[in-house]
Amino acid sequence: MTPAGWYPDPFGRYQVRYWDGEAWTANTSTNGISAVDAPVGAPIPMRTDVVPVDANVITSEDKTWAVLSHILGWLIALIALLVKGNERPFVRDQAVEALNFDITMAIGMIVSIPLMFVVVGFFTFFAIAIAGFVLHIVGAIQAGQGVRYRYPINLRLIK
Repeated sequence: MTPAGWYPDPFGRYQVRYWDGEAWTANTSTNGISAVDAPVGAPIPMRTDVVPVDANVITSEDKTWAVLSHILGWLIALIALLVKGNERPFVRDQAVEALNFDITMAIGMIVSIPLMFVVVGFFTFFAIAIAGFVLHIVGAIQAGQGVRYRYPINLRLIK
């Protein structure tokens, strides 16, 4: 018999659902946010090859993916989001935050290019580059400590 615990939602509507040892319950969680949702349809038996998931525990692997998302740029953040984002709330949160910040910086740098004709663009371009470098390092340090870091200036385009 499979022990009670949090397991991937067999109905596919949430990240995890609670198995009480006999049946699926209405208790669900996605990205650490709890919800109540009654199972729909025929009862789905518990598979014996799955292990419990604690959606609120931040593992060292989660921290590594989050640090890489902040340090190595938008491509790694996107990969982390696609590979681990559905399984691990902390990785998803930090990958989305880093990806949004990279998009924000790219927009700022693109806007700076035409402003270079009136000289101010050179200053804004380099200020954005330096601020981005420093804030990425701060984000990586915070993520490495398991803190959900938020960039001070960020267009949150990706949810």
